[in-house]
Amino acid sequence: MTGRQADIRAVKDMKPGDEVLISYIDLLYPTDDRNNRLRESYYFTCECQECKSRSMDKAKLKVRKQSDPFEPEVINNMVRYARKTIREFRAHKNIKNIL
Repeated sequence: MTGRQADIRAVKDMKPGDEVLISYIDLLYPTDDRNNRLRESYYFTCECQECKSRSMDKAKLKVRKQSDPFEPEVINNMVRYARKTIREFRAHKNIKNIL
């Protein structure tokens, strides 16, 4: 990202008019969990086709369960970082920069 310009790279060939999608959070969370996190952190609810259909939730849970568990200290650090970031975001969300 440079100023107001963003460089976008696609993982597949695209044509003019194709929809560009980004992931704000880990896609392996089930739909309800993902949308709760999006509302808490980014103040919106995703309405993409996958979230509407919930077609991949069972597969995502299966993949997540295969992962090795995190150490408690790692989880605590992640939670502290996330809470700090959210507090900072909420504190600054109404501040507008005048250029």
